[in-house]
This record gives sequence, structure tokens and C-alpha cells, in this order.
Amino acid sequence: MTRPASRLVVRGLGKRYGDHVALEGLDLDLPGSTLLAVVGANGAGKSTLLGSLAGVLRHEGTASLDGRPLRPGDGRTTYLPQRLRLPAAATVADVLGLLRALVDGTPDRVSPPDDFVPEGSRRIGELSGGQAQRVALAGALMGAPDLVLLDEPLANLDDEARAIATGLFRAHRDAGAIVLVASPAAHDVLAAADLAARIDNSRLAALGPATAFLASLGHTIRSEGAA
Repeated sequence: MTRPASRLVVRGLGKRYGDHVALEGLDLDLPGSTLLAVVGANGAGKSTLLGSLAGVLRHEGTASLDGRPLRPGDGRTTYLPQRLRLPAAATVADVLGLLRALVDGTPDRVSPPDDFVPEGSRRIGELSGGQAQRVALAGALMGAPDLVLLDEPLANLDDEARAIATGLFRAHRDAGAIVLVASPAAHDVLAAADLAARIDNSRLAALGPATAFLASLGHTIRSEGAA
């Protein structure tokens, strides 16, 4: 069977803070229509990987999409960081309007249900953490990005919102995008993903089918419960 051509090619991606190695020598090849769960313990390097690919962190190595270097603001990549502070005084409509302007009129590939985000007149400072996360996630998934980078996007979401969000990830994947979702508690993401990459001590420790990762997690949980 012929392997699909790689669209995202990463070579020697690394990041250091002085003597501390946050990410070391990571290589990655991903075709289009791929949903990748990036898993690993807190501090393993997941956020560093996504931030480097998004261009918000200076790094060593190279990353290209369809043969062209990844560049911030090129309209092909969308990024939701782990900690996104939305302006408390702004309304939901204000925030989504600003993010809408950033996609420069590109029609949405996927739209969340109308009730996924709070009423547009509500101020961000009045929202719960989960409601604010819905606004941030809806904004990050506007337009039709080719590369979607989401760092712990399910944090603070209730079960219904998590199910809707993972459905949105799959819809972008099905439309041809490459979607990377980082999570330390990865069961929801792994259940929806095609592949999983495990980051361990700043290195890519394993890459393979998400179903195998999910099965190994289940085995680990059962073993710990029996101990």
C-alpha cells in the first residue's frame, strides 16, 4: 500500500531555555486529513511543540507545510494556546468579530452549533472558565486552516461541550486539515484521533495509531486499580 504524501514535515525541532532542554531533535511527517493526539505528562514538551509550530516560540530546526516553511500569520495555521486571556471587558461578539477579521473573510469550513458559545452581548469577564473556553475554541476554528494547533482545548469544558469540540476536530480533519491536539488527560482526544504522539522528557518517545495508545492507557488504569 502506498503511503500518503507528507504535508507537514518537521526536522530537528528543538527549544532550549538556557541549559534547560524543553524540546529536543523532534522529527515528524504527517499527511493531510490527520488528527494527531499529542500526549505526555505535564512539562514533557507538548506546549513547546505546538508553540514552535505556531511560530510563537523561537526554535531550532525546520517545519514546513506543503513544501513551504511555516510562517506566523500566513492564514494557513490556527493556534489556540493553553492559556489564552481574553479581554474581560469585551463582549463575546467583540472577541469573535476580531477573530473573524483575522481570517480575512474566508468562509468557515466547520461551524459549531448556535448554542455552543454564550450570547454575544455577554462580557468575557462574566463568563465561567468553560464558557470562555468555548468562545476561544470557536474563534480558533474559524475559516479553513490547513494546520490546526490546539493546546488543551478541552480544559474546563463539560461533557456535552467536549463531545461537540471533538466532533469539530474530526470535521476539520475530514475536510483535509492536519489537526494536532495536545492533552495530558487524553482519553477523549485519543478516541477521536487517527494517530498519537507521546512526548516524554522533551523527546518524541512514540508515534503510532491512537487506538493502540488508548488500549495501553486502559491496561495501565486497570493494572493500577488492581494494585
